[in-house]
Amino acid sequence: MVIQGKTPGFVKNAEAGAFWDLTDKLDDYPNLKTTFPEIQENASINGAVYGVYRGRAPMRALAALTGFDAVQNA
Repeated sequence: MVIQGKTPGFVKNAEAGAFWDLTDKLDDYPNLKTTFPEIQENASINGAVYGVYRGRAPMRALAALTGFDAVQNA
């Protein structure tokens, strides 16, 4: 599941137990941890981590922003 932000629905469901708390498990899987505290904070609710960082390639983001037609006609 991809969450674009801390929407009220996501926060409410996380607090109700709909998602797994990943806080203790991240130490066992260092490839899922992020080195950026602000990203970790964005994936947390009340100190519990409910999401992992998902990096994006810069070129993929550029193609999404400019649209397929702009890339095709370049």
